[in-house]
Amino acid sequence: MKIFRATSRLFFGLLLCYGLAGCSDLEKLFADSSREKTKTLTMSSAPSSAKTVPDKVVIALPPICSFSPALAPKNVEVYVIDGEAWIKASSKTNMSPDDLAAIRVNIDSPAPVALLLTAKQAALWQLNPSERTRLWGVYVTADQTQLIAGVNEPTLLQQHYAALSDKCGFYWRDELKKQALYPFTRQLFGRPYVGLPVIVNGVANIGSLDAEENTDADIAAVPDKTTSMQTPPAITAPITETPTPRPMSLNEALRANVIRPGSVSDIERFKSRYRDVNKRDLGRHFDERIRMMPVYVITGDFAFSGSLAGANAVVFVLENKAPYPVGDSQHSPVLDMNSGNCVGRICPMMMSDE
Repeated sequence: MKIFRATSRLFFGLLLCYGLAGCSDLEKLFADSSREKTKTLTMSSAPSSAKTVPDKVVIALPPICSFSPALAPKNVEVYVIDGEAWIKASSKTNMSPDDLAAIRVNIDSPAPVALLLTAKQAALWQLNPSERTRLWGVYVTADQTQLIAGVNEPTLLQQHYAALSDKCGFYWRDELKKQALYPFTRQLFGRPYVGLPVIVNGVANIGSLDAEENTDADIAAVPDKTTSMQTPPAITAPITETPTPRPMSLNEALRANVIRPGSVSDIERFKSRYRDVNKRDLGRHFDERIRMMPVYVITGDFAFSGSLAGANAVVFVLENKAPYPVGDSQHSPVLDMNSGNCVGRICPMMMSDE
């Protein structure tokens, strides 16, 4: 009997131990399951909380300053020229860091033309419209001051430079062209740009599109979203190409009637033009520094040749509507009646008060 009781107690004791072990395993099982579930939920929700939407890149665009009180002609053709690539290339070959890169823009179009010119560094722009071309307006926006020649009344000219703290002065970098140039020109001129002429060897040629005039409906049909905007093809081939003038000595140029002997009255005309444009007087030593130098007035298409430095230096006065000469004037200043500025490496010294 005692053996039976002992065996029963042993049996119930074993059952109790197995039961407790089973409960422990169940607790562990449920705990692991809960952790897995929690881990799964955490992992599934982590990406949504960790996922970040990249900030949209916002590029500050230049404000559009009022350009003309009157609307541009309905058939105006708008072209945008970026001079920075040529300025950089030209600076590598200039003899002096004070030399300005020269950009010549030949324009031949039966339709009115408007230009938007832009650059980061300073340059001399010589605009050369053909006889039949009506240059309606020129809008310049750049970092550094540009010299604009060949613009005469009634052509509208407006210039904005960041270096002069002008809020409208801005260089149109590539990322800006891709995003906002199309609507910018449409708002500025009333028509969007039709071409981006390329500067080759210092010359940009603009020829007429000779296409039917776009209607307002055509313009409205163009998507205004910068992400889907397509850039029109560049116009690089002119209808008539202006040949480069042959380099001439002073005597040859006099005989060819592309220059003439100048006088004190020509210098006075330039001084008056300079005051009108720059709203200040010339340097106090200007007259003294040019008094002993011969004066020639450029009246036609002229290319510099021979020695124009040191004792051979002369003063050139560039007459109104005359194209800017080709080549290096060396130490001979060019007094530009078109822009009212002195162009050449010696000009900073001539125009200063020191």
